[in-house]
Amino acid sequence: MLDYLLLMLLIMPFIGAGAIVFLSSQSLLSGVLVLAGAIVGAILITVSGLVWLRVLHREWMESQPAGFIFVPVILPFLAYTGAVAGTSLVAILGGYSRNYSSSCLFQAIAICLTVVLAGLMSSILLTLDLSRVVRRLLIVPFAAMGAGVVSSSLASQLAHLFADRFI
Repeated sequence: MLDYLLLMLLIMPFIGAGAIVFLSSQSLLSGVLVLAGAIVGAILITVSGLVWLRVLHREWMESQPAGFIFVPVILPFLAYTGAVAGTSLVAILGGYSRNYSSSCLFQAIAICLTVVLAGLMSSILLTLDLSRVVRRLLIVPFAAMGAGVVSSSLASQLAHLFADRFI
C-alpha cells in the first residue's frame, strides 16, 4: 500500500501539470508538451545542479561520501527536481503565453531563470545532512517537488516582472 502511495506521490506533479496545460490550451498536444518539459528540465537542471554543487561545495563533491551517494541519490534527486520544474514551468507558461505578444522572449527568460534557480535550490538541499534525510524517504520526493515547483514559479514571476518593466 505504501509503495502505491509513493508511486502516486511521485507522478502527481506530472498529472497535475498535464491537466493544467490541457485545460489552458484545449489541445491533445499538451501531453507531449508536459513530457518534453519533463525531459528537458531533467537534463538541464541536472547539469545546472552539478555545476552549482561543483562551484559552491567543491570539497564536499570531492569527498568519498559524495562519491558513494552520487548515482543512487544525487543524480535521481536532480533529475526528478528538473522534471518537476520543467512540467511546472510548462503549466505556468501555458497561462502566461496568451497575455504577452512577445512571449518567446518571456519564455526564454523564464526557462533560463528556472534552470539557474532549480539547480541552485537542489544543490543547497543536497548538501544538507543527508544521513537524516535518507532515513525518512518521504522527505526526499517532497523536497524535490518543492524545489521544482518553487523555482519554476519564482522564475516565472521574475520573468513576468521583467516583461512588465522592459517589454
